[in-house]
Amino acid sequence: MNKMNKWLKLLLVIVLFIAVGIGGTAVQKFSGRYTDLNRKSKLVSTEINDSATVHVKGAVKNAGTYTLTEGDRVSDAIKSAGGASDGADLDRINLARVIKDGDEIFVPKSGEDFSITPSGAVNINSADVETLKTIPGISDTLAQKIYDYRAQNGNFENLEDIIKVKGIGDKTFAKIKSYITVQ
Repeated sequence: MNKMNKWLKLLLVIVLFIAVGIGGTAVQKFSGRYTDLNRKSKLVSTEINDSATVHVKGAVKNAGTYTLTEGDRVSDAIKSAGGASDGADLDRINLARVIKDGDEIFVPKSGEDFSITPSGAVNINSADVETLKTIPGISDTLAQKIYDYRAQNGNFENLEDIIKVKGIGDKTFAKIKSYITVQ
């Protein structure tokens, strides 16, 4: 009889553990904290826009607008445009720059004056000091500071980055922004 009580107690403990496990699972499931990984989600996924549309022009085989993936590089955009055409001067642009939506990528030809764009704006990423001085509102001193800043920190990513140059504030930027570009 003593042996039977021992087995009965053991069986009771096992049944108790099973009951607690089932009960705990039921509580979790009905309380909303339980997630059935096999159940298909009824949530509508929101699509993250990770594309970037860029305009590639200049010395490329097929100039035009191309939609790439955010994080792609200028070199990827040029490949999308069929590659550089004969006479393209790829050493004058940053092929490793990460593109962003709305970028305009201009590939210059060898010997072409790349500092002044077809629109007449001065490309502050390639202009020398003399060309920078032609921008209305830029003194000789500021032109040198822009040139030195670019030499130390690399190309400007956008127009507003020129405000990082000591001596150029919001007022000066407002005066010059229609005369400058970054490519």
